[in-house]
Amino acid sequence: MKKLIGLFIAWKLRHRIKDAGLRLLRFGLDTVDGLLGVQKVPLLSYGEAVKYFVTDRPADERIAKGALLNRKVADGFLVVWLFLDGADKPLADAQGKIYGRKFLVKALDEELAECFSNNEILVFE
Repeated sequence: MKKLIGLFIAWKLRHRIKDAGLRLLRFGLDTVDGLLGVQKVPLLSYGEAVKYFVTDRPADERIAKGALLNRKVADGFLVVWLFLDGADKPLADAQGKIYGRKFLVKALDEELAECFSNNEILVFE
């Protein structure tokens, strides 16, 4: 009976450690997302997605296109905006910071979802 109780206590301890580890991992991921600048939004529309390429375009003559990337993740969609040169390479400023942004989006509006239906990347010229 003592051995059975000892096994039960060890089992409970293992699960508490595992649960604590999962909570720590979630905390760590949220913290890293914050440090990386991932903005969370409930809904992204096609108009808002395209507007960024016009209103926030850097003053860099090398910019030839804009790219919108979409990847399904557990919490919704990871959407990334990039500014590209003529060879489709992402551009960066003098300090090496890539022009663009990324959002964690809960849902896409119907128009944007339709555009991404068979694509992960949309290119705007």
